Amino acid sequence: MPARIEVVQRMATRWKWSVAITAFVLPVILAGCRKDDSTVHLTGSVTYDGRPVPCGNIWFIPDHKQGNSGHGSMALIRDGKYDTQSGLGVVGGAHLVRIEAFDGVVHGDNADGKLITKPYEQSFELPMTSGTLDFEIPAGPQ
Repeated sequence: MPARIEVVQRMATRWKWSVAITAFVLPVILAGCRKDDSTVHLTGSVTYDGRPVPCGNIWFIPDHKQGNSGHGSMALIRDGKYDTQSGLGVVGGAHLVRIEAFDGVVHGDNADGKLITKPYEQSFELPMTSGTLDFEIPAGPQ
C-alpha cells in the first residue's frame, strides 16, 4: 500500500509542475504570436524588368544594425502582387528585403517553377504606417 501512495504523490507532483510550466509558457508563446501596435500592413506590386513577377516570395528582415528590433515577416507573390495581411504583417523601419522570383510554370515537384533571376536583396526603409510599397527587381547582373 505505501508504494501506491508514493506513486500517486509523484504523479501529483509531476502534474503540478506541468500545470505551473504551462501557465507560465503559454502566455509567453501567445504574446509572441500576436500582432502589436507597431505592425503595419503592406501591399504592392513586384516587377522584374518591368513585368509582373508571376510567383515568388518576399521576406522582410529587420536590420538590427540600424536599430530595428522588430520581427521578420514573409509574403507570397502571386501575379505580381503581394500582401502582408495574411502573415504577421511587418514593422516599419530599416529592413533587408529579399525577393525570390519564379516563372510560375510547374517544374517537377516545384509548383512555383524556375527562378527567373537570382534572389534580389536590397535595404529599404519601410513605412511606419500601413500602405502600398512597390518593388522593381532590376534586369541584368546583380
